[in-house]
Amino acid sequence: MLPYIFFYFVVLFVGLRNTKGVNLKYNILFFTVFIFSAIRFDVGYDYVSYYKAANSTDVNFEPMPMYLIELARYTGFAQLFFIITSFIIVYGIHHTLRRYSKDYLVSLLIFISVPHFYLSSFGIVRQYCAIAILFYGIKYIVQRNFYYYLAIVALAMMFHYSAIIGIVFYFLYRIELNRFITSSLIIASFFTTPVLYYIIEHLPKYSDYILPVLNRGTGAKMQLFLLLSAVIFMFFYNSFKSTESKFYYNVFIVGVCTYNAFLFIGDFATRISYYFIIYLILLIPELKYKFEKKQFYLATVLFSILLYATSFYLSYKEPTKNALVPYQIFLSKSVDDIKLVK
Repeated sequence: MLPYIFFYFVVLFVGLRNTKGVNLKYNILFFTVFIFSAIRFDVGYDYVSYYKAANSTDVNFEPMPMYLIELARYTGFAQLFFIITSFIIVYGIHHTLRRYSKDYLVSLLIFISVPHFYLSSFGIVRQYCAIAILFYGIKYIVQRNFYYYLAIVALAMMFHYSAIIGIVFYFLYRIELNRFITSSLIIASFFTTPVLYYIIEHLPKYSDYILPVLNRGTGAKMQLFLLLSAVIFMFFYNSFKSTESKFYYNVFIVGVCTYNAFLFIGDFATRISYYFIIYLILLIPELKYKFEKKQFYLATVLFSILLYATSFYLSYKEPTKNALVPYQIFLSKSVDDIKLVK
């Protein structure tokens, strides 16, 4: 746990430090978050799959992960796959926060703290590359450049085919989801499961997502968190004045509905919602002007610490393997050092 505690407080200390070199501070934060991910070893539930793939010819991923796996295999340096994918993920998030977040530090703290965000990217690497690329593509949505955004979606799909859902984002811009519509969508989302179950059941590539249906413990906790967040944002709906802030709200609400609808199919199926709920890190800073600055930062830090601790609790409760602890770096490590799944 100590490396995680040290990492969190480095981010917090650098982020809160007053300095004239703002760009330098942001670069240090980017570098810290990137390196912590890039040098990890056997951290993330699916880490072993990618690590072994870099030493095997019997793999079947999307085009870009396959290319990176082959590059790592060719160089004889399996960690190269994690270094490159960590850069793609962290840079995609960092660049977008620099450009669109009302408060970079608040967004970054939420990103590294929410259980299904940064720490999950240690495991579901391919999908998080796709998430980061779509997140980067916000600028083309704001600019209303459909063809450029379509190219971003195509690039994201080369990492994970599920990124095709990103096309929906373009059409959520300039839509008004008032409190009544939001409430109706959330309620309706609880009744769409049978239809989704039928569709997934007849898609061979994704039918396995139905299998973990009995493991709903962590999913239910995340569902409660998302629903409470949605209620809070509904309460402050009139605070979202700009088209961009309403867009973040729209995407997040659709994400909450997607999570609700897919949860009763299985925890793995809810991963489609990750493309949407990542907008939480842009949405929370939109509320900063509703509170005193010190109160807002104190609440954010306490909130992020609670969520950060929750990530490790959920990992500890995982019945097959603690995917986060202990944190290790790749130096002097080999496949023999990987933890066994129970």
